[in-house]
Amino acid sequence: MHDIPSRLVELDSRKQGPQGQALPDEWSPKGDGRAQGPLESRRPVLRSAIATGGWAMRVQRGFTLIELMIVVMVIAILAAIAIPNYLEQSKKGRRADAVRAVGEYQLEMERWRAECYTYAEVNTCKDTDGDGTVETGERGYPSAPTSSFYSIPSGGLTASETAYSITLQPSGKQAGDRCGNLVGNNTNKQKPAWSVASCNQ
Repeated sequence: MHDIPSRLVELDSRKQGPQGQALPDEWSPKGDGRAQGPLESRRPVLRSAIATGGWAMRVQRGFTLIELMIVVMVIAILAAIAIPNYLEQSKKGRRADAVRAVGEYQLEMERWRAECYTYAEVNTCKDTDGDGTVETGERGYPSAPTSSFYSIPSGGLTASETAYSITLQPSGKQAGDRCGNLVGNNTNKQKPAWSVASCNQ
């Protein structure tokens, strides 16, 4: 990079005539001492050269406090919108899994009822070969669905000759879900129902 101060001193020292006499400020001599024009008219060019040419000066500018505060506010607003939506979508997916599990259980119970003429668990129906003993591989009684996010509370699974009922209660990460418990029974064979009616739509 050129030495700017020394160049300015050199230009200023050449403002003299052939015999060393001082020239007016508005005149700048050429190399042979002849005045060639106002110096002031050439100063904008010099300033432009300093700013954009070989003497370029760049000013580094950082972020202001207000700019940083605006960025933080935007991030906070986006997080306030995105995080609740993400959590709700996760819970919605778990609800769908629970509805599917209870629906499959209902189908198994109806199949048992069609073959054994009861919803209750009876060994005589399991003993398909009639030897009085239920061996491995013979008909099994439908198993209640299990999940990391739903559990069967006490009294939540009942079965009799003519009716059955199963209740899943949200637990774990699903605890406190706004839709409440999921109930499936023989009187609602089409689809299990949530405690909150709006969740069944």
